[in-house]
Amino acid sequence: MQSDRSGKPERRLLLQDERNREPLKTLKVYLENNMNFSITAEKMYVHINTIRKRIDKVKELLDVSLDDRIARLKLEMLLQFLNS
Repeated sequence: MQSDRSGKPERRLLLQDERNREPLKTLKVYLENNMNFSITAEKMYVHINTIRKRIDKVKELLDVSLDDRIARLKLEMLLQFLNS
């Protein structure tokens, strides 16, 4: 995988990687449900710990804080484009 100048994998490649499709789908549902693990787990029919693990993976891959509302907005917009 290619890296940017900081040595981190390029984000656009991470978003296009087939292995990251499920974590990104989880992120979309998680953000749509106001970052509620329980509701996200119910809607995706998986255990709540699976949701937590996927969200942690996305945060690590994208190097983003979901506490930052601007970062969340950017992610929501990006996820809309990826799913269209």
